[in-house]
Amino acid sequence: MASGRRIPFQRKVIVDEPRTLYLIDQLRVSIPEDVKEAEQILRQRQIILEQAQHEADRIVKAAEDLAATKVQEHEITRQAQAKAERMVAEAQSKAQALVAEAQAQAGARRQEVDNYTLDILKRLESQIASFQSVVKRGIESFAGEGKAEEKEAR
Repeated sequence: MASGRRIPFQRKVIVDEPRTLYLIDQLRVSIPEDVKEAEQILRQRQIILEQAQHEADRIVKAAEDLAATKVQEHEITRQAQAKAERMVAEAQSKAQALVAEAQAQAGARRQEVDNYTLDILKRLESQIASFQSVVKRGIESFAGEGKAEEKEAR
């Protein structure tokens, strides 16, 4: 807008179309990329959760198999049960840690995306305000020239 030309006898300004379209394209490109990146992080989080669940299931299955083979002997059965419980608790603890880490990463990335989007929108708002200011000055200048011409004509 600042570098635009005024249209004679009108309150309009001709703007640099390629520059304006370039700014709009930059917004179109950057915001969807950030959203895609956030979606990728969420997909990675889901994969981590599934892997953690599979690992927990595998550990539980291994513990159950171990316990079933040792059921015949009382002391061995108690030891196997205790080990199975520790393994299940450990697997659950690992799974919870993985889930917490994935959620923290996704939350942090989402915050980064939100901050980036907000920054882009603030810059766009500033540019639009600048354009609006230029247009307003142009209108005031044009209106001032019209009044000056009326006074000269008198």
